[in-house]
Amino acid sequence: MQNIKAQSTSLIEVVRKNNIKGVKTFLSNDADVNAYDTDSDNVLINTAIYASADCMKLLFQHKAIFSKNILSNNFHSGNIF
Repeated sequence: MQNIKAQSTSLIEVVRKNNIKGVKTFLSNDADVNAYDTDSDNVLINTAIYASADCMKLLFQHKAIFSKNILSNNFHSGNIF
């Protein structure tokens, strides 16, 4: 399989397409559920924007977490909604 960084990038891509089967495949191959994209948004932020509640639930079941720093930084920079 791909290296971890490539897996994480691909995980974000399948999350953005709301591809639950693809998400399950990457998670079963140890993709990093707490990876960040080039905009400094983690997988869960991408899920909240692009994907379904089922996708979010699946990621939480695999120990995905929101980063307090990301939420705080986005709030103070005016990037929240």
